[in-house]
Amino acid sequence: MHVEDIKAALRKQGWTLAGIAKELGVGPSAISHALTRQRSRRVEKVIAAKLGLSPREIWPQRYKGGATHESVCQQAGSVTVPQSQQHYLKKIQIAGPVN
Repeated sequence: MHVEDIKAALRKQGWTLAGIAKELGVGPSAISHALTRQRSRRVEKVIAAKLGLSPREIWPQRYKGGATHESVCQQAGSVTVPQSQQHYLKKIQIAGPVN
């Protein structure tokens, strides 16, 4: 999706970039950067959720060849969780940290 199409779709849903930035506790420039050049998984996920799409649908160029954000991070040296196990992560995120 073109960045202006993303912005227009957000506006149609009643969202502004400034509002999303405030919700995430970041500056508006962080949202703009995530839309155009710098990847931010957190921002991508929030924008996608607000539009009812997946990040892959919005930014297919960031997921070339079936790559996921996780596999791209793994190539950079981060830990990744296989797709088949990600439902466990969602349960953990919902439950919150264990004390």
